Amino acid sequence: GQENVEEERRLFYVGITRAQEKLCITTSKYRNVFGKLDEQRASRFLQEIPLHLAQRQPAAHWSKAGFQTFLQDW
Repeated sequence: GQENVEEERRLFYVGITRAQEKLCITTSKYRNVFGKLDEQRASRFLQEIPLHLAQRQPAAHWSKAGFQTFLQDW
């Protein structure tokens, strides 16, 4: 119910505020759960982060090396 959503939002906020300077949030389209590939959705609360506070980078096309370069440059 609504109480669960508010608790989930609170935990999301607590996790974000633990970052000292920068925070990199990644999402995965698929995850292996008990040997079965399940499609995942990003947290509903990501959209609540004001645009001026976040840099959004779609990375679906990135290679492992490209992602590592992004993190090093960031």
